[in-house]
Amino acid sequence: MVKTVYLGLGSNIGSRRNNINCALAFLQAKLAIIKTSSIYETSAVGGVKQRNFFNCAVKAKTKLSPYELLKFVKGIEGAMGRAKTVKWGPRLIDIDILFYSDKVIKGSNTLTLPHKEVLNRLFVLTPLNDIAANFTHPVIRQKIKTLYNNALLTLPRQKVKIIA
Repeated sequence: MVKTVYLGLGSNIGSRRNNINCALAFLQAKLAIIKTSSIYETSAVGGVKQRNFFNCAVKAKTKLSPYELLKFVKGIEGAMGRAKTVKWGPRLIDIDILFYSDKVIKGSNTLTLPHKEVLNRLFVLTPLNDIAANFTHPVIRQKIKTLYNNALLTLPRQKVKIIA
């Protein structure tokens, strides 16, 4: 069965835009990309001093199960040369499954859906709002545009600037 998924992509090592574009090309092997947000330059979170990220969000259709999709995106990260660093450290490419339709997975060691940090990250909510403003978060039961507007008021100011 075909499902709609939302992914977040980020990069802050090397040519950030090229890394995002390369990941998008890899994703097309098993996903039908419906929409891609603008690319945003965003400040890093988590306290590790590092270069700003480029981030975007993608809406796609897939026949992969949630765990198959996770394996697929982790394979792309590996193929592109992502290396493990410190938590919230620099990344050549990061591909997160933000939503898998309205599926909720809790208690798994490998996958939590919706992504547990969606509500806490302007660098996720800003591009997601570009492509899925009317999508309803399956747990919170609020539209992305509402969550985004709330985040603008409640989250510490994080630099988020559109670049493309």
